[in-house]
Amino acid sequence: MPKINIFLQEETDGLSSAKFRDIILIIYQNMEKIKKHLAKKLSCTEMNLSATDISIRVLTDEAGNGMLKPVEVDIIAYNFPSRVARKDEISLEISKYFQEEIFHSERKPDVMLILSELGTS
Repeated sequence: MPKINIFLQEETDGLSSAKFRDIILIIYQNMEKIKKHLAKKLSCTEMNLSATDISIRVLTDEAGNGMLKPVEVDIIAYNFPSRVARKDEISLEISKYFQEEIFHSERKPDVMLILSELGTS
């Protein structure tokens, strides 16, 4: 099932401490909404997903020196052919969703959709 890592960078051209805390709070307050949206966007002809299929982790770089952007979203999912065909569209739509519906900001988060073959245990 898809795994989403949301990376947040504090200070050093990233987010101020107050904004950093606010964004973490916003993410946790909207976690179910985010999972539902991501399940909808990542569903494909090969697999229909629900919010319970989505795993989200929020990771922080409080030192502010290990990231390219203040907000980065990495999505790791299986490379079903219909997902691969829509990969750029999916990434752009998810970035726009975070920008407009979650963060209410002009700043657009970077979204990287990593589609690969997965082994599970």
